[in-house]
Amino acid sequence: MERKLSQKRSQGELEESAGEMHERLWSWRSERPEASFDEIMERVRQEREAMMRPFVEESADRLLRAARIARHSLLYSSMTVSSRTLCRHGASDARSRRPTHGPSTQAADARTSRH
Repeated sequence: MERKLSQKRSQGELEESAGEMHERLWSWRSERPEASFDEIMERVRQEREAMMRPFVEESADRLLRAARIARHSLLYSSMTVSSRTLCRHGASDARSRRPTHGPSTQAADARTSRH
């Protein structure tokens, strides 16, 4: 819903801006009847960039926000998976985790069984 309202507002602003750009271009052209095609095209390019700048900036901002949210979500989900893994294996914190196999535990088991 919010996006549709923002899109409608943006469209209205773009239409208004395009109308203003059209007037500025005709005014500029009437002041320079001898302007070359290249000069006219350069002026049109400048006006078009100025008109589209808010849209491009808003789009870039939305993409950055979405990337931050995705990164945060990914970090959170990996932390959740890690904590679930620890709980599933019976370890409530890092101190209670110890290897259950390998040479060092076999030697410790052998020492314990002799006594």
